[in-house]
Amino acid sequence: MSGFNLNGFYAMNNTDANMRTTSFGGNSNWNGWGINANYTWQKLYVTAAYQTFNEKVDGQIDVSANTNNIGSSVLGYNSSAASGTVTSYSNLADKQTFAGATYDFGILKAYVQYINRVVNQSNGNNSTTVNAGDVMKRSATVIGVRGYVTKTVEAWASGGMGSYTGGRIIATGSVINGVTPKTNIAAYQVGANYWLSKRTNFYGMFGTNTSSSNNAMIGAGGSVSQAAVGVRHTF
Repeated sequence: MSGFNLNGFYAMNNTDANMRTTSFGGNSNWNGWGINANYTWQKLYVTAAYQTFNEKVDGQIDVSANTNNIGSSVLGYNSSAASGTVTSYSNLADKQTFAGATYDFGILKAYVQYINRVVNQSNGNNSTTVNAGDVMKRSATVIGVRGYVTKTVEAWASGGMGSYTGGRIIATGSVINGVTPKTNIAAYQVGANYWLSKRTNFYGMFGTNTSSSNNAMIGAGGSVSQAAVGVRHTF
């Protein structure tokens, strides 16, 4: 209506029997909801979305019985632990936000995107929960432009920054030596297409990302660069 479009969903109570055991209980209530709105006006397009999920646990989960349980993989607990090992989390809240926009200036098209995700663990009704209050956060923003330099040469460039807070939960919890682990990430990419025809083009691109951390975290404190060239034909 008038350029607006609205979507939504609701996921009702779901009990996963595969995560439950006689001794430890398990996933007793998974539910969530989400909403998305889009707006188009001439050459402008804007979109935003939000969704939230809750996973309630009435006890502990025997990870030896199910090595792919959602909770362990989200908060970083060892989901492939040896037989007989159990996790002790309860009540996960997973909130995710996305927003983006594009505008076509004619000679080039610009875009911006933002994402954010927060996963929180609370005690719930399980007084034995370890590392209660642990939070994992990640967010990123990227901007870019794309357009034709000539009738046959198309080029693009993008850059972004993001952060990852919380990281892999270890035996001492999410706080290590009094500091919550955080990794900052910066990245960019440039590339071009040379169109031989409407269905055939040469392409080349180069990108790099660097990260830095205030503590020892997986993938932190490094730099990765990648390049690619090739030819593409669409049949």
